[in-house]
Amino acid sequence: MFFGKKVDPVEEFMRLLIQEAAECIYKPVSSKQAAELAQAFVQQDYGPTEAYLEEFILFPLAYEMVRKWKGCGAGTCDSFSRYMDRFGWASLVPIKVLLRRPPELAQVHFQMWEQTLRKEGVSAKGIESEFNEAEKYLQHLLLHATSDTVYRLSGQNRPFAGTPPRLPEEIRVLLQDILTRARQQPSKDYFVTKEVDTLTRCFAELI
Repeated sequence: MFFGKKVDPVEEFMRLLIQEAAECIYKPVSSKQAAELAQAFVQQDYGPTEAYLEEFILFPLAYEMVRKWKGCGAGTCDSFSRYMDRFGWASLVPIKVLLRRPPELAQVHFQMWEQTLRKEGVSAKGIESEFNEAEKYLQHLLLHATSDTVYRLSGQNRPFAGTPPRLPEEIRVLLQDILTRARQQPSKDYFVTKEVDTLTRCFAELI
C-alpha cells in the first residue's frame, strides 16, 4: 500500500515524487527528508525542494499545478513555463522524463486523488473522472509550457530578430527526444493534441 492511514495523501504523493526526482539526479533522499520537503512543498514553500532538486523541482511542481489547476487561460501553463525559465535549457531534462513517466506513477497519482476525494464523499466514478482530467491537464501543461519556454529561449518570440541561431547539438537532440515523446502521448483529446502540433511547429526550425 502506498499511503499510510495517518499520512496526508497529498504530502505522501509529493514525498514519492521528490524521491523519484532525486533518484533521477543521483542524489537519493531519505524518506524522512523527502517527507519534510514534501510538507514544506505542499505549503507552497518551494525553496528547500528547489535547493535540493534544482531543475528537477519541475517534477513535483507540474503535479502540484495540476492538483490546483485554475485553467490554461487563467495562467497555469504560463506560471509553469515561467518557472522553467529559471533553469534555462536545463529545464527540458525533467520535462523529457515526465513525458515518459512509468505507468506506476499514474497508479500512485490515482491513489492520491482517490484518497483525497473519497474523504469528500466523491463517488468512484467521480474520482476516476477527476483523475483522468488531471492526467490530461498534466500532458497539456507539459507540452504548452515547453513550447512557450523554447520560443523564449530560442528567440523565436522576437519576430524582428531574424533567424534564430543554430542550437548546440545536445540541445537539438534533447528537443527531438521531447518531440518524439510528445507524439507518443496517450491522450487523443484536442486539449492535448493541439499542443503536440504547437510543439512541432515550435521545434521545426530548431532541430
